[in-house]
Order: sequence, then structure tokens, then C-alpha cells
Amino acid sequence: MTSEKRMSCVKEFYKDATILLTGGTGFIGKVLLEKLLRCFDVKTVFLLIRQKRNKTADERLHEVFEDVIFDTIKSSPHNGKALFAKVIPIGVNFQSEEVISSASYQRLLTAHVEIVFNVMASVKFNEDIETAIDTNVLSSRKLFQLAQQLPHIRSIVHVSTFYSNCHRTHIEERIYEDLPFGGFDNILALFRHLTPEEKDRLKPIILGPMPNSYTFSKRCAEVMVQQQFNQLPIAIFRPPIVSSAYREPTPGWVNNFNGPAGMVVPVIRGQVYWVYGVDDATVHMVPVDYCVNALLTVAWDNGQR
Repeated sequence: MTSEKRMSCVKEFYKDATILLTGGTGFIGKVLLEKLLRCFDVKTVFLLIRQKRNKTADERLHEVFEDVIFDTIKSSPHNGKALFAKVIPIGVNFQSEEVISSASYQRLLTAHVEIVFNVMASVKFNEDIETAIDTNVLSSRKLFQLAQQLPHIRSIVHVSTFYSNCHRTHIEERIYEDLPFGGFDNILALFRHLTPEEKDRLKPIILGPMPNSYTFSKRCAEVMVQQQFNQLPIAIFRPPIVSSAYREPTPGWVNNFNGPAGMVVPVIRGQVYWVYGVDDATVHMVPVDYCVNALLTVAWDNGQR
């Protein structure tokens, strides 16, 4: 298939589509949301947003649209109001059994949601294991349980990480289920009986060769998808380090100090003049717009399968 033909097929896939998106207030999620609105004739994007700092889902969505990456849409006719109106915020609480209200659930049912992007994640490397699993595994599990009840789903993409199996010398495009302690459910059950000090002492043993709780929790999430939701049309997307935008929506745009962006500021301020490095080291990085383009294509390709 030529690139032009593939592009046409991808556009057709999203035409009049109803999409459910998590993580839309984050780095990758914002760029994904902007791209969907600007480049694809989607029907509706339901954005699951949790309450944060006493701000409602509507208030947080308003903050998202204030970002400069939406300026191109705002420069379109009528300040892009017709495009922004396609985004419907839904308050979500992954700590609750219900997750969303019954009214929101009925709205998703009647809207015929077809495509789900699970982009939410905690990327804190120093988080304790329980919190990392709660955010990156249990919340995703509740999302997929919700997706099971939506009868028109054609494609689900779960965003993992290139480093979910970084302790292996060779990584294949498959899920490795050899989790320690028999899996994350056993780990959480064990932690319920331990003191904070005991948990800290046990953490290195649980992580084993994994460098931090983030990569470990993303590894657990992949296993959870394999074992509990393999009947759903789910694809797992493993991006490497995601850096600032190359071309779109705004060249150089970044909204965090994670990864390489965190080194730029002290260099500019004259606080760092040199760092140790390896001459032939390979840096696995991708601009966020390249990452989002691949993510959109993965959802299409997954739908074809």
C-alpha cells in the first residue's frame, strides 16, 4: 500500500468516528487531541478527566484549550468553536467502583464509541510501587472494563512504553508474563500487611532488574491486558522517550521537564557545561508529533485486523 493510499484509509477510518480518550490533559494526549480535531473529521471526542485541585472536568478542559498548541484551530473560522464543541468532558474517578456517573455511561452507550485511546499514565520514576500500579494498571483495568460494555468498539490502543521490558537484551513484539511474586495482584495483597519501612525494603526485590516503579508498572499493565482483556481489540503501543514537537502543532513545543527537556533549562541558564556520556550510545527518542502520528496509525491498523 502506498503512503498516499494509507493516508486516505486512515482519514476514512476516523471520519465521523466517536472516540474515547484518557490522558488528554497530558503531554502526548494534548497533541493527540489537537491532531484529531485539526486533521480528522471526527464526530465526537469524549475526554475522561478526573477532578484535580478542586477543578471540575469542564474547568480542566477549558485550561487545556488555552494551550498555545490549539492556536492553529483558534485561527480557523469562528475561532474553531465548531471543532472545540466536538470535545465532551466526562468526569472520572478511577478510585470509585462506578468510575463515571450513570448518566455519562448512558451517554457513551448511545454515542456508539468506536475507538479508545488509553494515554493516561504516571511517569514518576521514584513513585512507590502501590501508587504506580494503582495509576498505571488498576485505572487502565477499570477503563477496559468500561470498554467491554461498549458494543461498537472497533479499536483500542493502550499506550505502554519502549522500556516495559528494558531488562531484556532482546525484546519481541509480544507480552512477557513472567512477573515476580505471581503478578501485581499478589504484590498488592502482600503490601496490605506491611509497614512503610517493610515495603521500602521489599521494593528492590520486587523490581529486580527493572530500573524503577514506572517501567515495572507498565510491564504489569501489559500482562493485565493479555490475561484479562485479550477478547477486546486492543493494541499495545510502546513509544520510546517522547521529546518536543518537530513540526506540529508548534515546532519545539513541550510542556514538561521530563527526559531531555529537563537538561535543556540548566544548560541555557549556564548551570551545566558538560556531562559524561558514551560516544556510541543510541538515544531512543521521538518527537511528540511523530509519536502521535504513529499512535493514530496503530489504531487504524489495529481496526483492520
